[in-house]
Amino acid sequence: MDLADIQAPIRAQLTSIHRILDEKFADPVPTVKRILKEFPVYQGKLIRPTLMFLLAGVRGCRDPQLPRIATEMEMLHLSSLTHDDVMDHSTMRRGRRSLNMDEGNQMSILWGDYLFINAFRGLNATGRGVAVGVAMDVAARMIEGQMLELDHQSDLDTSLAVYTEIISLKTGSLFAGIARIAASLEAPLPANADEYAAFGNSLGILFQIRDDLIDIISPESGKDRYRDLQEGKITMPVILLLRKQGKQVRSLLKQRKYTAIADLLRRSGVHREVEDRIMKLSTSCRDFITQFPSSPFRNSLLGMVDFMGVRNY
Repeated sequence: MDLADIQAPIRAQLTSIHRILDEKFADPVPTVKRILKEFPVYQGKLIRPTLMFLLAGVRGCRDPQLPRIATEMEMLHLSSLTHDDVMDHSTMRRGRRSLNMDEGNQMSILWGDYLFINAFRGLNATGRGVAVGVAMDVAARMIEGQMLELDHQSDLDTSLAVYTEIISLKTGSLFAGIARIAASLEAPLPANADEYAAFGNSLGILFQIRDDLIDIISPESGKDRYRDLQEGKITMPVILLLRKQGKQVRSLLKQRKYTAIADLLRRSGVHREVEDRIMKLSTSCRDFITQFPSSPFRNSLLGMVDFMGVRNY
């Protein structure tokens, strides 16, 4: 299934996100209006709202606040991307120049803060205390992950355990939070919120490992290629490659020969080893999903796991 097929059962709900955002920013100050025009907040793949809608769908949840909650969680995600681009000195985001390149770091930081505050203001307005509480925890964990990653920047002795903790905090926590909220809203089918959160965390880790592999091997990502390597982020492909050919990899990193590292990743078999780890996570995620009765929502969740494991962008 491609992304369009995956999102087909929830197309109307995803479309409602655009409407909610249009209403949310109906009367902004001129600077906000200009930034929104140049950098629309709903131009991404909407992976996280898709996950929330599908998980709510398999439970039969019809909470009228669900689209707004999904929208605000996506805004929380977007705020983190804006801050990440500043910290990483990124020049590309979603196939075009990043906000910090066009508007500068100061405006970008303020924009990230603006999205962050408005996300929580919107969540609070839903009257769903569980969503507010989960989002607060998610925000704290994402910041902790960013701090831990920064503490290990350019540390070629970073272990897989530390790397996994970083991506669990930075990426897995948001997926876990979305799954926890979807499990906590009122619905005919009861749910264990901890099990949902564990699934979401695994899916987020899967997503991030794939993203880290894409950074090295894919020219189609819409972001700066080799950005992780340039910024000294030690990811799973690099950790596994260092285990096999440490001396050569350290030399190539020092010389900034990133294309050579990508070639070595393939020739050494590390590329396949990373893919195998992604496949194991995919199997775990699929095992969770198959507990639900057959439905278009379940089929799309299974398709989403497959899509996230093999995507090149």
